[in-house]
Amino acid sequence: MKSLFKSEQGKQDILRLYDEKLQELDLEYEYLRVNTSFGETNIIATGDITKPPIILVHGSNGCAPIAIETYPNLHKTHRVYAVDVLAQPNKSAKTRLSMNDNSYGKWMNELIQDLKIDTVSMAGFSFGGLVILKTLEFDESR
Repeated sequence: MKSLFKSEQGKQDILRLYDEKLQELDLEYEYLRVNTSFGETNIIATGDITKPPIILVHGSNGCAPIAIETYPNLHKTHRVYAVDVLAQPNKSAKTRLSMNDNSYGKWMNELIQDLKIDTVSMAGFSFGGLVILKTLEFDESR
């Protein structure tokens, strides 16, 4: 599979910026790694585990820290799961999913199931909105 990055140095620079952005947010968080049928997905979880869950989905060429930054106070009222969408310059697998079928919906529903979430809200912007739409089209029961 062709890399998302033009060089190894470019990859390291992007991942360094990812880590810097996450540190700037000054939050307590944990990384969760979920294996799906499409590859490993990185999730940043923050907020009280007893609060209602919400999944944040970033836009194109984005990452989980940017999604958290976009909704800066959500962790005070929710358990936030900020997902690194596949095939983007972030810490998830580089698997390219089709936007023309149910792949993104199946992938996200696998994440929800693995996180053992019965009912969840979702928020996203740009490409993240498409992922949320595909999630609902695949299975809106949760």
